[in-house]
Amino acid sequence: MSHDVIAGVAQWYVNLLLIRNGADVIRHPEILFLYCVSFLVRQVGLVVRVGRKRAIYIPKSVAEELGLKEGDRILLEVVDGKIVLTPVKLRGVRRFWGEVSVVEVEEVGEEVTKEVTEGE
Repeated sequence: MSHDVIAGVAQWYVNLLLIRNGADVIRHPEILFLYCVSFLVRQVGLVVRVGRKRAIYIPKSVAEELGLKEGDRILLEVVDGKIVLTPVKLRGVRRFWGEVSVVEVEEVGEEVTKEVTEGE
């Protein structure tokens, strides 16, 4: 559903309430309009555009709600003709990995080689 359609439906709903209840009952129709738009967007989801190289950009509000940051992993699945994106949280995995330089690898390799050759 496009943003124009959502705005149109929200405006129609506000107008309907104004007609039914009278303008004096609804003091801030602009706030009601924004509430209606927010409600409709949550109900129907967000419409995003497919960009260059078929890139899909996750809206900032959605990324913040899910706690997504640049570099995070997302599982992409096609289920019943729909794209399903699921954040993948790798909790605790980093504690098992560390950064090792080439020099450190070579030093350990030399130590192991020395122990093996001395033991013969």
